[in-house]
Amino acid sequence: MIKLALLALLILSQILVPVRAELVALQNPGFEDFPTRPVGWRTTQHAGEIAYEFEIDSEDAASGEQSFRMTCTVQQVYGLIDQKVAIGPAEQPRKMHLSAKMKSKDIGPRGWMLVVNFLGPRNAIISQVRSQHVSGTNDWKTVVLDKPIPDRTEALSVGVMLLDFGIGWVDDVQLDVSTKAADPATDAATGIR
Repeated sequence: MIKLALLALLILSQILVPVRAELVALQNPGFEDFPTRPVGWRTTQHAGEIAYEFEIDSEDAASGEQSFRMTCTVQQVYGLIDQKVAIGPAEQPRKMHLSAKMKSKDIGPRGWMLVVNFLGPRNAIISQVRSQHVSGTNDWKTVVLDKPIPDRTEALSVGVMLLDFGIGWVDDVQLDVSTKAADPATDAATGIR
């Protein structure tokens, strides 16, 4: 009887693991700090001639005074704005929740999306995940990317990537990391709201 009670307690302890969600502090998530470039963020493109314009937009923001705008002017593989965030190694499974307000104008079918690179030791890319893409012309929407964090991940490179012609805006980027065990029902969430 005691063995059965101990087994039941062990099973319950695994089921009732408390969720520890932590808002990860991104630098300049609303793009309000922009002396000459967006503080905390890196802008880049794949290669070749300059194909993207990276600018602050003080006339169109989801909230606050400013947003970030990326325009593709010459066909190129991708344009990217991203930020590296250390999360350290973990002893139990973790999940991440990345969200941002995004807007688009005349973006081609390859789209505009959230992107996360999971980085391991020495910044080696373990894997990359992307949200559902936004294309065409859309007003401000919340785009979400929920994924389990692979083992050995020590940092995340979170950002927004434009893969086609058009103009994309981003504002109010938020990242949460939780220690809750993976849940297949929600781990595939990459929606637009």
